Amino acid sequence: MPSWVPAERHDDFIYLLSCLPELTQECDFNSGAWRDWIDSQDYKLLVPREYEKMQWKHKLNIIKLLKPTIFGNAVTDLLSEFLKKPNIQPPALSMNKIVKLNETNEPILLITSSGSDPSKEIEE
Repeated sequence: MPSWVPAERHDDFIYLLSCLPELTQECDFNSGAWRDWIDSQDYKLLVPREYEKMQWKHKLNIIKLLKPTIFGNAVTDLLSEFLKKPNIQPPALSMNKIVKLNETNEPILLITSSGSDPSKEIEE
């Protein structure tokens, strides 16, 4: 077990390598590059050489296992890179557009994410 793998991730790391034995052949997990990468705040910095050559699905598995707090951002970044599109977020709809699209005066159900508050836009 490489010393840089967090203790709470040991079992998951062993499981990942048992499921994807090709990773042990592709990567030297004992190199200091992986330790530096784990310690960095930005997963795009200090990237180990082997990581650059990995298939995107292996990159996602490694990030999910070793840097789970940034997994969502990594998925977005990797999909953007894979699809060769700078932005994969859907365009935001304004309340004016939503109201104009609803010509029948039917009720509109708004589903928001946490931290989103459309009340000011609704008032207008």
